Amino acid sequence: MANQVEWMDTASKKSKSSGVKKVRKKSSKKEEKIQMAVSKYLKKEYPDVVFVCDFAAGYRVPIWIGSIIKLMRSSSGLPDVIILEPNKSYHGLCIELKREDKNPFKKDGGLKSDEHLEKQYEVLCKLESKGYLARFAVGIEEAKSVIKEYMSNR
Repeated sequence: MANQVEWMDTASKKSKSSGVKKVRKKSSKKEEKIQMAVSKYLKKEYPDVVFVCDFAAGYRVPIWIGSIIKLMRSSSGLPDVIILEPNKSYHGLCIELKREDKNPFKKDGGLKSDEHLEKQYEVLCKLESKGYLARFAVGIEEAKSVIKEYMSNR
């Protein structure tokens, strides 16, 4: 079931008490909810597993912070969830999460034509060539299914 996306106000305002300019985050609440649900699921079902989520995904940050984040990453298009747990076949699991209303694939199974999706797909392919299982997952249920299948092969 696809929910309508709610965007937060991106206007900058000065705090009356401190005079410091604050930038509000812009985020798809649905995207954030999926990441939070995946994190909660991993902590509950696999408490011994080490993982990391891309906390900055979907947020607007000041240019100088964006520049720092860019410098601290190998490239753009990195997956939203990286599970650092080898199984019998792979070094780890990397998942690029998508909202249910943002399926990256066309009805024929091909990747939709979008520069950002193509970069993400390129990174997932690169990770697979290095021995990781790397997948898109549309919605929380698909993400859970990918994780469960991966973890059953430990």
